[in-house]
Amino acid sequence: MDSSRGYDATGITAAALIVGGAVAAFIEGSGSFAWAAVFTALVGAWIPLIESPPLPVSAVALVFAAIGAFAAALSRRLVLDASEPG
Repeated sequence: MDSSRGYDATGITAAALIVGGAVAAFIEGSGSFAWAAVFTALVGAWIPLIESPPLPVSAVALVFAAIGAFAAALSRRLVLDASEPG
């Protein structure tokens, strides 16, 4: 990453976690919140695991991955419900 003044690597990482969780949930396509929880762990768990020294703050990465995964699952569920007849 760029270490120049004003460059926000944390913001880019947070955005990438949100997008990664959302893309995984959209690709899966069922709108299941159980799968969204799995994608949250797969997309965001590596950051607290490789952080040295391990900080509880790094677990916030899971929050950003969850935002993306659960938002995508919810929107997918709403689209599937709207397309059902009746």
